[in-house]
Amino acid sequence: AYPDAFNPTQQTVSGFTLAQIDYTQQSGEPVCFDNGLCLETAVYHPEQQTLDLTWRVSQMLNLPKREIISNPPPPNVYAGPRLLVFAQLLNENGEFVVGDDGLWVDIYSLKLGDVFMQQHQFILSEGVAAETAVFGLYDPMTGIRILTESEQDHLELVLP
Repeated sequence: AYPDAFNPTQQTVSGFTLAQIDYTQQSGEPVCFDNGLCLETAVYHPEQQTLDLTWRVSQMLNLPKREIISNPPPPNVYAGPRLLVFAQLLNENGEFVVGDDGLWVDIYSLKLGDVFMQQHQFILSEGVAAETAVFGLYDPMTGIRILTESEQDHLELVLP
C-alpha cells in the first residue's frame, strides 16, 4: 500500500514512523529445540539494547496440554504460560547483568511453517557492559529448560 515507505531513513506515513529493519541471517543451519521450535536468527542491536530472535515452527509442536481452569484460578493452581523465551546478558566474567523473559505469541495457535520474531529489550545500568547474550526456552510452570536437539539448555551469542 505504501511502496515508498520502507527505506533506510525513517519517515512518517499516516502518523506511523516507518524504517528499514536490520535482518541478519544467521550463518549455518537453524538450531532446533526438542519441542519443534527452531531458532533462525539472533541479532543484538547495541544502541537499542535489543535482542531479536527469529523462530520457525519446524515440526508439530510438542507442548504441555492446555488445562481448562476457572478465572480466577483456584488456590495453588498454576494459570500462567507453559512456554517462555529467556534472554540474559552476561558480563565479561559470565555473570548475569540483565534479563528479559517472555513469549509474545499464543503458542497453541502456531502451525507448521509459522515464523515469528521475538524482541527482548534490556536496560543496562550506566557503566555496565555486556559481553554475551544467552537465551533459550523453558516451561515457567516447572522451571525446566527445553533442550536443543544437541542437548544444550541455552544458546550463546557473543555481542559486538
